[in-house]
Amino acid sequence: MKDSYLANGVTVARVATLFEVSRELWQAAPWEAILTDDSLLRVSCADLGLEDAVVSVVGQHRTIFGFLLFPGGLDAFVEFERAARRHSAPKATQLSLCFITRRELSVRLRREAQKFRWPLPTEDRYPVFTTADRRGARPPTADELNKIEAVARALTQLVQIEPNLQNVTFGIGSMRHTLDVSTVAGSHQLHISAPCMPEPEDDLVFVETGRGG
Repeated sequence: MKDSYLANGVTVARVATLFEVSRELWQAAPWEAILTDDSLLRVSCADLGLEDAVVSVVGQHRTIFGFLLFPGGLDAFVEFERAARRHSAPKATQLSLCFITRRELSVRLRREAQKFRWPLPTEDRYPVFTTADRRGARPPTADELNKIEAVARALTQLVQIEPNLQNVTFGIGSMRHTLDVSTVAGSHQLHISAPCMPEPEDDLVFVETGRGG
């Protein structure tokens, strides 16, 4: 994995926008309203190629904060959880925005952030954008960064407008919102709903993994 925020031809200005969006998400702190990382949200957006995608918000265990986006939906999330239980590499594609500490960040990424003066959410937290699949972790493409940015903006809005977010992600009632977000790629409508739960299976046990929480 190329250790640079500017991989895949991503520009300095594009990363600056992503850092600004990340700072807003940090301030919104959706992990304070969604109390487990398997209390999922369903997200669809036709022009971003998302149909019944799944979002898992992490940070409840005060280590890594952020979210994982599974474009493959519930099946992809369940496969990810099974792989975690087996301590094997997941095959499901996942896009993520996670906040890690200065100590955990590579020297190269830290120097890039300092050089270009990208706005940090806190003095000791840096956003990291990643795509992972059966081939391993890699920097996101421009299209994948558009999805990450749109979901981050939508989560920031959702915390502000949904007073029952904690309950509905646990299956107490339901919610459905259509959120208008503006990204570098343009304006999008994201349809977000909850609860979003896998069918119960005898051999499926949700586990806390290295993805955060």
